[in-house]
This record gives sequence, structure tokens and C-alpha cells, in this order.
Amino acid sequence: MVFVADTSAILSGKDISGLEAYTTPSVLNEIKIGRRSRLLGYMLDANLRIQSPSAQAIDTVRKKIDEMGENASEVDVEVLALALDLGATLLADDYSMQNLASALSISFKPISQKGIKKIRNYRYRCSGCGRFVKSGGECPFCGSPVKRFRL
Repeated sequence: MVFVADTSAILSGKDISGLEAYTTPSVLNEIKIGRRSRLLGYMLDANLRIQSPSAQAIDTVRKKIDEMGENASEVDVEVLALALDLGATLLADDYSMQNLASALSISFKPISQKGIKKIRNYRYRCSGCGRFVKSGGECPFCGSPVKRFRL
């Protein structure tokens, strides 16, 4: 079985020796120098492989994020895209990533948390004028705060 580890999976310090495990270059950049980099060194010694995802998989993940109204960083996008490319199981505790993985038919395995039970979709709505908008922040129509809510 092939696994793709996000930053939390690497920082958890869980033993991955004997697993076929991958991560992305952006995850490596996210891990700071110091004690955390030592954990990364152990993971690399335990056969953690570094690979970039395809542009097509990145586009697929971004479209799903927009469709679901989910939140994800660029690092999350790359990790999910790599799991999609490799047909791998995602190692992550992040509920947003697990939600997206489920919606993309990517299996996931939590590290320390229970994991999600069902897929959730979200929408964004202005707290001032009540209009539905594409993303959070300020309303492009009236400037009021936009809030995310679960459908």
C-alpha cells in the first residue's frame, strides 16, 4: 500500500519504516529548521520519498475545493494531488483534508485523531447583505464579513 504524508503526519513522529510513503517538496519547505527538521530527517532515513504532483491533479483538487467551499492551503492542495496521482492513502489528521480526500475518492488514515465520518459541503454568505459569495473575507458587494456555514 502507498501512503502520502502531510506535514502533521511527519511531525507526529510515527514510524513509517517499511511503508511506501511519499510527500511533496512543499511539505519539506513547511517544516522549520530545528527540532522539527530532525523528525523530517528520521522520516527521510525511513524511506520517505519526495515527489511533486501533476498539474492535472492539482487542477482536479482545486476544482473540488471550489465546488465544496472547503478551505485548503497550497501545501494541502499539493499533498492531495499527489495522493490522487499515486492512488495512495492520505496520512493526515486535518479534517478539511480528510473531507476533500473523501470527496475525491482518496482513502485516508488519521494519525492521532478519530477522522471524519461523512463528507461536508460549505457555502459562504455575507453577514451584512445576506448574499452568497464565492469565498470568505469581505463581501464584494457591501464590505461586511463573510461567514462560512455547513450545508
